[in-house]
Amino acid sequence: MQFVCRLFAFLFAIIVLSSCSVTYGNKEIQDEVLVAKIKAGEYSKPMLYERLGQPSDVKSGSNRESRWIYRFRKADNDMFAYAPMGAGLLIGGKNGDVLTRTFYFNSNGILENATYSVEKLYTSNLMSLGRTIRANLDSNDSQKRVENEMKVIGKPFDFDLAADNQKLEDALSSN
Repeated sequence: MQFVCRLFAFLFAIIVLSSCSVTYGNKEIQDEVLVAKIKAGEYSKPMLYERLGQPSDVKSGSNRESRWIYRFRKADNDMFAYAPMGAGLLIGGKNGDVLTRTFYFNSNGILENATYSVEKLYTSNLMSLGRTIRANLDSNDSQKRVENEMKVIGKPFDFDLAADNQKLEDALSSN
């Protein structure tokens, strides 16, 4: 049974990797008008959840301060990804930008500050396939942190969204 699951994950990854582009994460963080309405000193964690949804990751500080991290990536295949007979899986990859918005909360759960950054990211198709297979076999810390935070603020946790976000978190941590 485990072999069948791995085979399915492998075949699924090949189909996904052969597509022209991929997107992961929260598209809404690109919307400057929407994000401009999020004001420091006025927004709480539940309010941010209502505006942007579940974060990609949550980091906690020593004095109960925390950061909610939202990411979005759009990437396109490089020219090697189209090599025939499966060679694209071995030598190809995807180039794209990762947009990150980080929201900093004080110990009372009130927004203090927010930052925005853009990072270039290249992901080889073979490495991406390996992460997809590992993600189906392993649990991960960022999903657990987000799930715990959602429990604390009384908001639902979306497992599928967390799994999608984890792909991007893994890609960033492996670079």
